[in-house]
Amino acid sequence: GPEAAPRAALGPAEDGGYYLIGLNRPQGEIFADIPWGTAEVYTKTIMIMNRLNVKVEVMDQWRDVDSPEDLEALRQRLAGAPEDAAPHTRAWLRGR
Repeated sequence: GPEAAPRAALGPAEDGGYYLIGLNRPQGEIFADIPWGTAEVYTKTIMIMNRLNVKVEVMDQWRDVDSPEDLEALRQRLAGAPEDAAPHTRAWLRGR
């Protein structure tokens, strides 16, 4: 049958990037010419997806973890969360 229309899920991060991206098929061109490490990553990604006619589902804004400070903030949030929250993340952190 015909190839599925390009679709994506994108979760904007508080710092201007994104914490999650999901694609229903490979879309390598989405990642070209992105100013990585800047506050423009999310906006530029959306612009490229729009140009490529990718249907985007935008998730809630959240925090990403890309610095030691972000990791510590995550540990603190998990310490105050119910014990069954984020079990895989908790297991990974225990191994560190």
